[in-house]
Amino acid sequence: SLLGKETFRRGTDLYFSRHDGQAATIEQFIACMAEVSGRDFSQFMHWYNQAGTPQVEFTGRFDSAEQKFYLSAKQSCPSTPEATAEQKQPFLIPIDMGLLGPEGALPLLCKDLTASSNTRGVIELTQREQTFVFDQVAVAPVPSLLRGFSAPVKWSYPYSKADLLRIVVQDEDGFNRWDAIQQYAVRLINDIRTRQGAGQTALCDAEFISACRCLLTDERLDPAMVALMLDLPTEAYLAEQQNPMDIDGNHAAREFLRQQLAQHLLVEWKNVYARMQQPGEFSATASAVAKRSLKNLALSYIALIDETGHAALVTEQFKSAQNMTDSLAALKTAANSS
Repeated sequence: SLLGKETFRRGTDLYFSRHDGQAATIEQFIACMAEVSGRDFSQFMHWYNQAGTPQVEFTGRFDSAEQKFYLSAKQSCPSTPEATAEQKQPFLIPIDMGLLGPEGALPLLCKDLTASSNTRGVIELTQREQTFVFDQVAVAPVPSLLRGFSAPVKWSYPYSKADLLRIVVQDEDGFNRWDAIQQYAVRLINDIRTRQGAGQTALCDAEFISACRCLLTDERLDPAMVALMLDLPTEAYLAEQQNPMDIDGNHAAREFLRQQLAQHLLVEWKNVYARMQQPGEFSATASAVAKRSLKNLALSYIALIDETGHAALVTEQFKSAQNMTDSLAALKTAANSS
């Protein structure tokens, strides 16, 4: 994230040529990176000498008159036995990012970009609080932050549901598209759980259904990414975010959302299931694995709808499967179906 692929590769080449066969240290590895790049990595070493996971709080402000977008970031690290939060020094945090407008990616014009293409760049958070200014921003943008998980931090931004859906549908970064739809699904499941717990009728979210339909019908997308995006957060993950945990409520709410996705997107699920079939001998290529993952997710949603032929579809996949992935997926679907 900090050096780019080419410079990082030169650093690893130097590291292996210099230290091959030795009991090398992380300091020697970082020294090679510093040598090929000419950069000072003393602040970067806080990742190794300070315990705890950094947390970053982002806020954004758009000035339509100036056509500027102000992205503010505040970093902290919780207290650990050897040091309090106040005693810890700021980390060097690379933030791979972009800005999304209503029609897609916006050009990035910011003096603090250290590596950038036209619509994607890296800003470096080095202070406790820092503001980055982007110029010539014609419309209010949605920031796509920490693309590709560019730094191992916990972070937050006050996204609206519409912001998250813009990332889901428009972002060029697969990781952030997945993360955005997971955030949206968690909010949605929690809303459903609250309504069900209060004895109210749970509601369908038409915007969420529409975004999922876009993912299922876009044949340009990687099937493996689509499968991950449309696999809802697990009940275990939902429970980890709660104190106290609501085990029964999480299950009921998550199942309601699964039923909604199955019911409203049944035609799309069936089309995907047919499109992801791979006749012939078993293949372990990345493409084949990706197609199997999406096909089996589609099967699990199809089986949620009690219609003629769906049970037979599951049974037929189990009987005709040429690999354990397909047979186990059919068996799990059957085990979780009435």
